[in-house]
Amino acid sequence: MLNPFPVGDIHHDAWKHSRQLGFIVLDDVYAFLGRFVAYPSEHAHVAHTLWIAHAHLMDAWESTPRIAFLSPEPGSGKTRALEVTEPLVPRPVEAVNVTPAYLFRKVGAQDGRPTILFDEIDTVFGPKAKDNEEIRGLLNAGHRRGAVAGLFGGAGVALFYRGLSLGSMSVVAPIAALLSAAVPVMAGLGSGERPPVAAVAGIGIALVAVTMVSREQSDGQGERALHLQPLLLAIGAGVAFGLFFVAVDRAGSDAGIWPLVAARVASVSLFAALGAARLTSAAPPRAALGAALGCGLLDAAANVLYVLALSHGLLSVVSVLAALYPAGTVLLARYVLGERLTGIQRTGLAVAGLAAVLIAS
Repeated sequence: MLNPFPVGDIHHDAWKHSRQLGFIVLDDVYAFLGRFVAYPSEHAHVAHTLWIAHAHLMDAWESTPRIAFLSPEPGSGKTRALEVTEPLVPRPVEAVNVTPAYLFRKVGAQDGRPTILFDEIDTVFGPKAKDNEEIRGLLNAGHRRGAVAGLFGGAGVALFYRGLSLGSMSVVAPIAALLSAAVPVMAGLGSGERPPVAAVAGIGIALVAVTMVSREQSDGQGERALHLQPLLLAIGAGVAFGLFFVAVDRAGSDAGIWPLVAARVASVSLFAALGAARLTSAAPPRAALGAALGCGLLDAAANVLYVLALSHGLLSVVSVLAALYPAGTVLLARYVLGERLTGIQRTGLAVAGLAAVLIAS
C-alpha cells in the first residue's frame, strides 16, 4: 500500500513506522504458528496468519470469513491449531458442547465481540449433529455485520410472546418495555455518551412513561398469579430487545441498511431453526398471512428509520424515543379499534409527550 501522506508531512514517518511494525507482528505470528501446526500448503499457513489479524479489526468488515481446520483422520492436529490460535485472537471463547444460551451471552457481552473457537464442529454440522438447530442458526448468520442484532431481536420476540402466553400482559409488557429502553441507555452512557441535562431528565421521565403506557388493565377475571417463569421471560425479552438496539448501533451508520438485512436473515434463520426443532410453528396460519406480511413491512420500515436516527443522534436518546412506541399503539387502539384507555395509560401518554419535548429540546 502506498503511503497516503507526502514526504515531509508529520504523519509520513509515523505511517511508515506503523507499517513496518505491522510487518514485524505478522512475521512473528506466522513463525509462532509454524512451530506447532503442520499446514498442507504455504497458502494455508498465510491464510491462518491473516485470519488472526483480521479478527482484531472486526469493526472494519462488512462480512467476515470463517476458518476451518479439516482432516480425514482424527489426531491430525485440529485441536492443537485451535489451541495456538486462542492466545492470538481477541476475547477467545472455547466452544465444546456448549448451550445456545451460553453463546448468546458471550456474543452479547459488553466487553466486545468474541472470537468463537468451536472444537468438534461435526457435532453441530456433521453427521453426528442432533438437536443443535439454534447453534447452527447462530453460526450460519453470525458472519455479517448486524446479524447479532437479528438474533437478539428474534430471541426477544420469542421470549415476549412466550411470556404473554404464560403470564399477564399487565406484568409482562411493562417489564419488557422498560428494559428495552433501559439497556441501550446504560450502554450509551457506559460508552461515554453525555446527553444534555434536559435530555437526561427526559430519558428518566420516558422510562416511567413507557411502563405506564404499556400497562393493561385486567381482563375482568382477575390477574393471573405472578409466577417466576413469565417474569423471567419478560426480563429476557426486554434485555434482548435492548441488545437489539445496541447491536444495530454498534454495526455503525457507515454500513447503511446492510446490518438490517443481516439482522433479518439472522432472525429468520433463528425461527427456521426453532421451527425445525418443533419448538414453534414453522409457518403462520393462512388466514394470518396477510397481516403477518404487513407487520413485517412496517417492522422493516421502523428499523430503517431507527438506523437513520442513530446516524444523527446518540444511542441513549434515540433508543428511548423509539421505546415510546407503545404510546402510538395505545392511540391506534383507541381511535382505530375503539378500545378504552385506562387512567394510567392516559397519564402515561401525557408523561410521554413531556419526555419527548425534553429530549428534543
